[in-house]
Amino acid sequence: MRYDFGLNTDIFETNILNLAVVLRIVVTNIVDALRSLLEQRQQIILSLFIEVDQKVNSARQQLVEAREAVDTAKILTNDINIKATETVKKVNIEIQVRLDEEIRVLRTAFSQSIQLEVYQHSQAISQRVITNALTIAKNILTLEFRKDTNTWKQKELNKAYIRTLLKYGLIYNL
Repeated sequence: MRYDFGLNTDIFETNILNLAVVLRIVVTNIVDALRSLLEQRQQIILSLFIEVDQKVNSARQQLVEAREAVDTAKILTNDINIKATETVKKVNIEIQVRLDEEIRVLRTAFSQSIQLEVYQHSQAISQRVITNALTIAKNILTLEFRKDTNTWKQKELNKAYIRTLLKYGLIYNL
């Protein structure tokens, strides 16, 4: 067996060798390219995982903060409801007290108004009765005076007339 350097003209023998060399080069290059692509893909996926993990942590933190805010809001709304209820009760009590006072004032005013009306009507009736009594007394005195010219009788009737006027306050004590 001789190993010389030269040209081998046997197509089958040279093709297999050429194919092996080409396949070795292609496989090496493809494996390197695939390895490079897979490493890049792995780096992208890892960075995506890291980014997603950060977003999940951020979302969890925001969820915790939101829950705390909701709890705080619930506490505040309960406080506001309690204060509003207390305020409504106080206002209702104040309104009831004012209403009771106003009703009392109105009843007093109504009672006084009725008493004033009764007093005015009784005064008017008394005045009419007095006026009628005085008119009757005057008429009686006039008749008696005409009948009897006796001065003693006239003096007695005049005294009775004056007493009647004093009694009903039509003239004051002199």
